[in-house]
Amino acid sequence: MSKKLLLIAAVAVMLMAATSASAYYYESWDGWFNSGTLAYNDTAYTIVGGSCLTVDDYTLDPPSDRDTFGIWIQIPRIAFVCVAGSGDSIFVYIATFTGGKEYGTSGTKEGEGYWDGDGSQRNEYGQLVKIFDFWGTWSATFNYSSDPSTYSGTWTVTGSNPPGVTGGGTCSGHRTYYE
Repeated sequence: MSKKLLLIAAVAVMLMAATSASAYYYESWDGWFNSGTLAYNDTAYTIVGGSCLTVDDYTLDPPSDRDTFGIWIQIPRIAFVCVAGSGDSIFVYIATFTGGKEYGTSGTKEGEGYWDGDGSQRNEYGQLVKIFDFWGTWSATFNYSSDPSTYSGTWTVTGSNPPGVTGGGTCSGHRTYYE
């Protein structure tokens, strides 16, 4: 009888250890804001050259039902450039990117969130001068069935200061890092 109790206790300890094992992971995704248009002062600006913005997500230990998104290393950089014509460009910096996706790294996961940033143009001296702040939403589907894992989604401008900046577009990319 004592061997059975000892075996049951050993199995219980193993199950507790297995369920408390770390479920933390960290991912990076490239290609955010890689196509679309902005309208500013009655002029349409189209994204050229894709995007250099990479966004990260992580899961806490113990895991929740959502993975958290963000730009964890704040490096002043241009996320994308929109062009209306020769010498008429808007340089966009994305300062905040938040939200989440369904927990896990298999199958297909849905995500959504918010972002904000600003737009700048070059003045007559060639210096970048901020012309507006703006913000919006994003949504994406993450596909872990491909190798490398991919995602595709949309972004939309929902407001600006000064008012009047509108636009939106698509985003797609790959998981570039996983730990």
